[in-house]
Amino acid sequence: MCGILGSNSISKYDFLTATNIMKSRGPDNTSIKIIKNKTAFASFQGNFLSKDKTVFASFGHTRLKIIDLDNSSNQPIIFDDILIIFNGEIYNYKELIIKEELLCKTKSYTEVILRLYQKYDIEFLNKLNGQFSFCIYDIKKDRYGKKPLYYYHKDNKFIFSSMITPIIKLLGYTPKLNKIALSQYLQYFTPLTPHTFYIDIYKLESATYMIYENNSLKTKKYYQINTKKIIFSEDIALNKIEDGLLKSIEKRLVSDVEVGSLLSGGVDSSLISSIYSKLSNERIHTFSIGYKDYKKYSELNYANIVAKSINSNHTQIELDSKNYINNIEHIQENMEEPHGDPASIPLYFLIKEINKQGIKTVLSGEGADELFLGYESYSKYLEYYKFKQTLSNE
Repeated sequence: MCGILGSNSISKYDFLTATNIMKSRGPDNTSIKIIKNKTAFASFQGNFLSKDKTVFASFGHTRLKIIDLDNSSNQPIIFDDILIIFNGEIYNYKELIIKEELLCKTKSYTEVILRLYQKYDIEFLNKLNGQFSFCIYDIKKDRYGKKPLYYYHKDNKFIFSSMITPIIKLLGYTPKLNKIALSQYLQYFTPLTPHTFYIDIYKLESATYMIYENNSLKTKKYYQINTKKIIFSEDIALNKIEDGLLKSIEKRLVSDVEVGSLLSGGVDSSLISSIYSKLSNERIHTFSIGYKDYKKYSELNYANIVAKSINSNHTQIELDSKNYINNIEHIQENMEEPHGDPASIPLYFLIKEINKQGIKTVLSGEGADELFLGYESYSKYLEYYKFKQTLSNE
């Protein structure tokens, strides 16, 4: 993932240095653009600390090259007096270029977003299929239209970023603890949107856009999931799930770099890796992690069975208790907020190994537990449901 950062104010803290905090999100390129007097542009690649009060807005980007590896797609990108910084993936960007007859100068999905904005204004958001956050700065209209991860808006100061730390650095102080977020963390192991652990720093809700205009913020949800219960026969249900998985994985394989796959040996990651191996013309790379000191919790045996079955180039590493404990503090610092998922620690070591092998992006089964009933607890819930059916009012 890339990193984005923007501010409408001048800070004593170097904006480029603040952008570089996100280097781990995008190690391939770091660029910033400073807009002066609403029309004049200044681009900086070296150290810069501005004391010029004519500066109107600052934008920073750290890039992880996945699509269109050419430097012409480095961000921030400016076309036709419109600036954009983007983080994420647009799975249907090639379809949109053809369907909407877009004239793009680069091969990146970042420009596709910009061209759609020119054509449809805010309504273009309904056409996107992907995972993303971005900022569009329309100089002619003088406004932001974006979906950031974190933002701060107070005392005529507006800052947004993919991470919390750059916002704090640009503020010049650490905001007080948000007790609401702390309470939510104790209940759900993570603060709920829009709260973060810091007073006045918020998260933008998913499928929501924000417009900054005349020092005021307006948010609106542009997509709402409508759920309904439909009963299918087992054969139809299996076909629909398989078709959905195939289409979903195909969309995520659009890349100019190699894509790996996390493989724990569980239901979800095994399904994804197996389907990926069938879609690929070459042997795919799979990655697993286990534990040296607690073999009971290691899933390497299951992962190896799947890896052999799909004939993947499989890498496995084992984590010992010493490395686990010694790196907890470092990992939590990089997560920026307390998070109650212990899997983040082994995942850190696994991603570190994947990065060493030069692979920049991977598929994973995150979020699939509820759909594929990946844990024993779901079997217990089914037993409770059966028990309820045995009860009667007599």
